[in-house]
Amino acid sequence: MSNPQVQAQTINWDRCIHIDDVIDDQYIDRLIPKILELRHSSNEPITVAINSPGGSLTALDVLLGLLTGPDQDGQVGKIVTVSVRNAHSAAANLLAFGTYAVALPHSEVLFHDVRYSGMEDVTPASARMAAARLQNANEEFSLRLAGRVFRRLAWNYIDLKPKFSAFQTRFPATYETYRLAIDSCQASQDGSERADIAGFATALFGEVSAASESLIHATVERLMRWGLTTRIAKALPKYRIKGSRKPGLLDGTKNLFDELMKAGDSSVGKELWDKAEPDLHLFSLLLVENISKSETTKDFSFSKTLEAVNDDFKLIESINDPSHRRVITRNMLRYDHIFFSSEEQKMVNGTNEDERKSAFEAARPNAELFWFFCVLLCRELFNGEHRLSPEDAQVLGIVDEVAGGGRIQSRREYRKQNGLQS
Repeated sequence: MSNPQVQAQTINWDRCIHIDDVIDDQYIDRLIPKILELRHSSNEPITVAINSPGGSLTALDVLLGLLTGPDQDGQVGKIVTVSVRNAHSAAANLLAFGTYAVALPHSEVLFHDVRYSGMEDVTPASARMAAARLQNANEEFSLRLAGRVFRRLAWNYIDLKPKFSAFQTRFPATYETYRLAIDSCQASQDGSERADIAGFATALFGEVSAASESLIHATVERLMRWGLTTRIAKALPKYRIKGSRKPGLLDGTKNLFDELMKAGDSSVGKELWDKAEPDLHLFSLLLVENISKSETTKDFSFSKTLEAVNDDFKLIESINDPSHRRVITRNMLRYDHIFFSSEEQKMVNGTNEDERKSAFEAARPNAELFWFFCVLLCRELFNGEHRLSPEDAQVLGIVDEVAGGGRIQSRREYRKQNGLQS
């Protein structure tokens, strides 16, 4: 008897559409009849063969909606995406957004930052607006991509965990750098068995090609940047503590603000300050910190420092967004064996609400770091240009499987080998 899970993750060329051109509205219009025919004929996954230079992200959203959106009965579609030659730009996103994603051994996956083309009559104001929109688009797509990549990285973590010690022995300096970076993000260690993010990052570093090592380095560095700055911001007082002669970071700024509000006879001063205070505190910290990193006065540029501060601020702001909390909770429940100790798993699955809450709060910081690692890795894919081999794409969670066997045993291969039905 065939395994339905294995079948749902297996390429089916008889039930396939081919994406072999630029992804734009006109091309999607030509594909609609074939997609509707396949979805009407069966609820089985549609194989999407990809050999495309990319195209419009808006058109890509329409294509994904046609392939996977709910029908009249609420049935969502599933797709097995396959990189058959080139999956570049928007086509790389299509590949990664597959319910199950496969890369053929000779294919190439290319990610780069979101870009505008054909801008005319560029002014400084329009250029700034375009840059802001591009950055927002990069943020949006990296978060969406992280949602797909996380489950693959969780699988890779399980597969690679027995090899963590071997990778640490092979790359001791890299592991020590990553360990210190991860430790700097955590206020304390409770001694419980948690996801070893430094060990995992070292294993990813060891498995990818030299061309992709910088992705892991940059991801860990950004994670450390967020962790350190967030901890310093929490520890650094905003205002002078009563009885202390040491000023807070915002004492002078608050005094100036109050004077300006009085001069302008403003009635919204307190509400305005309360809303701006947290961001102003973080921005002031980042500004002073970036200035202090300058080694000489000769090459110091305040405008360049502001650019660096703005980048850091947006990074930390996006990571600290409360919307992450729900995703992290869902990940913790789905992968409880990664984030909870054996005793905590019993508490989570038990009926005592206080014990359940206690287990979640104890494990959440570690689960947050794993999720943020995933988000920042996806952000790096949209920073610059990254050509990935099929093996690198699998290790980094872009695809589930390399046809013929990759560096990670895929879920399909595992189920097939072990005869699992779920």
